[in-house]
Amino acid sequence: MLCTTAAGGAIGEPTWVKVGDTTYGARADERGPMGGGPGYAGVVAQGDFVVRDPEGLLDTLAKAHTGQTVFIPGETEIDLGEQR
Repeated sequence: MLCTTAAGGAIGEPTWVKVGDTTYGARADERGPMGGGPGYAGVVAQGDFVVRDPEGLLDTLAKAHTGQTVFIPGETEIDLGEQR
C-alpha cells in the first residue's frame, strides 16, 4: 500500500509506505498530512510573537518561553545567512 500527499516533498511524492505490518515514513492522520500543506487541520495563523525580519526573529527567540508560538507570516522571507 502506498499513500501520497504534498507534505514532506513534491506534490504526489510518496510520504509513507507500508511493508507487511510496518509503516515507514510520515503517514497522515486525522489532522491531515504531516507538516502541513493542503488538507492540514492545524494551520497556525497567529502567535504570541509575530516577526518579519532577522533581528526580530533572533530577539524573539531569545525571550520566548516553552509553549509560546513565534509566528512568521507566509509572505515573509528571513535570511539568516550573515548571522553569527
